[in-house]
Amino acid sequence: MLPASASTIRAWIVRSYDTERQMIQKSLGKSRSRIDSITDLGTSPNHHALLGIVAHYTNENGRLNKALLALLKLLGHILERINADALLMWFESTTLKIR
Repeated sequence: MLPASASTIRAWIVRSYDTERQMIQKSLGKSRSRIDSITDLGTSPNHHALLGIVAHYTNENGRLNKALLALLKLLGHILERINADALLMWFESTTLKIR
């Protein structure tokens, strides 16, 4: 199926993102363990500073899982508290509850 316009492609991407985000939220909500998060700071090939936030947890079937929660483009100087601030910003933007 060929898209009718660029807005169609955008709509597909947004729908896919929303579906995946809901699946991750459900999986995290059914976690059988504590949810640990890891942050990693890196640089893209075009020299943008990026912060990745990954959750590690045991899913409802007892299997170890990981999920990319956020990939944030950082602006300006890197602050000492950038990881904590980015995590708080992500949790405020989601419906997940911090246990």
